[in-house]
Amino acid sequence: MAYRERLPGRAAAAESSKQQFATYIVDVLSPLGPVATGKMFGGYNVSLSGVTFALVIANQLYLKVGDENRADFEREGLPPFVYAGKGGKLVTVNYYQAPDCIDDWDFFEPWVRGAYAVALRARTPKKSAGRATRSKPVGPPAPRGRGRAREI
Repeated sequence: MAYRERLPGRAAAAESSKQQFATYIVDVLSPLGPVATGKMFGGYNVSLSGVTFALVIANQLYLKVGDENRADFEREGLPPFVYAGKGGKLVTVNYYQAPDCIDDWDFFEPWVRGAYAVALRARTPKKSAGRATRSKPVGPPAPRGRGRAREI
């Protein structure tokens, strides 16, 4: 018998708790605009305008971190999100635990906006680093067929 079949009440309660926390996070972040969540990896991603800037895992909020805001999280002693990858190897990602000020929007807003800014920059395509790229010709395609094109 599968775990969920043996303990359907517990599994349903845990899933309900996750959904309730994710809904709560959407409510807290509503001053940003139309924040949405989507299921992923047993938790939820949190996005604004299609840009994921936070994760909700095990009823904990994690915010996107980059070079611009990592020091703020480290200064507060907030840990990164870490999970066990292939072979049990620990993998650290660029999402750090949110500070315990979620209910104080005036204090929490800069943290959230910083995470969103990092996520926006991460989405921006980067220029190729020193690789030569072949440009495509502009204009109509060259005539195909036998011989050369003739002027009429």
